[in-house]
Amino acid sequence: MNAMRLLGPALLLGATFLAAQAPAPSCNTPCLRERAQEALAAHRYADYLRVARQFAARTPDHPGVIYAVASGLALIGKPDSALRWLERLAQIGASRMPASDSVFAPLWKSHAFQAVQARLDANRVPNLHGKAAFVLPDPDLLPEALAWDPSTASWIVGSLAERKLIRVRPDGSTTNFVSTSDLLRVVGIHVDSARSLLWFATWAPRPPLDSARGHHKPMSETRLFKCDLRSGRVLRRYTPADSETSHLFNDLAIAANGDVYVTDTEQGRLYRIRADVDSLEVFLRPDPDHFSDANGIALARGDRTLYVAFLEGIGRVDIRTRQITRLRAPVNASTAEVDGLCCLACNTHPVSNGSLAISSLPMADQFGGSSCSSAGTVFSSYQQPGRW
Repeated sequence: MNAMRLLGPALLLGATFLAAQAPAPSCNTPCLRERAQEALAAHRYADYLRVARQFAARTPDHPGVIYAVASGLALIGKPDSALRWLERLAQIGASRMPASDSVFAPLWKSHAFQAVQARLDANRVPNLHGKAAFVLPDPDLLPEALAWDPSTASWIVGSLAERKLIRVRPDGSTTNFVSTSDLLRVVGIHVDSARSLLWFATWAPRPPLDSARGHHKPMSETRLFKCDLRSGRVLRRYTPADSETSHLFNDLAIAANGDVYVTDTEQGRLYRIRADVDSLEVFLRPDPDHFSDANGIALARGDRTLYVAFLEGIGRVDIRTRQITRLRAPVNASTAEVDGLCCLACNTHPVSNGSLAISSLPMADQFGGSSCSSAGTVFSSYQQPGRW
């Protein structure tokens, strides 16, 4: 689900974002970001290109990374090589405007460049086969995620702005469902109809605990809620044990036995709440150099495999062994920095800011989390005020 990292894009790695001194191998993504800004300000474009290529090795199908490498090549005077990377950008269905970026000015009159820009422009045109399921009357709700409640034939929708959950009835009418003083911004939502439970994750930014100790980056606090599905009464709240560290519970998946798996975007971790224990535990700490910013999550049929969306791509997690491997991305799409995930007939359909990444649709910032029906229909929130 989108969170502050997505409201202010976490990794749109263009020329203003990716430039750095040659980083040490242990330099993680935040470290590279810091060095990037320093090198760009100093016009060290060769260093910029080196860090862009390092990102490309980690996440080769990320549109921002591809654009960053193209920019770096243009900045060091290799326009033909830059053009090949822009062609790759068009191939995966991304859209950018290099024709308005002075970095690529030497290429503007090239027929090959103009053809690539035309493909990028074409990628911007929506190619949607769905339709609006319903329209919310509150223009200030800012919906992020939704879940279907089969017991009442209604949707449960979370609000980022108003910190509450509402019910949407079949006739389109809405009622407040969960609204307590300690709710934060509502992100991932999941209905456990077998146990009449509603689970949802929340988060909010908070100021650094001690700026004198060097904590300058804004931190996040997070809470996971378990509620009675019928009444909306909060049954339990869960928070990470290390409260002085920034955390962001984002999306969740529920196994048939009632175990709940939750992603922590800030730490890149997976948590689990076992139904027979009902306590929060760290389930997986992936290597942050290969799997960072855990976001969408889905269980494959049989509950033996988890699919998790990371900044670098989609990871497949064996629940028994806790081993993680990255799925290979299709050549004509990107699986980097995906948001919601649905697993339909054991095939993972990632939704990247509302688009099915598998179908190479353009990425639109207004789209949020997703929900899938048993019939295979994918529902996704659209954050044009009040519209889904």
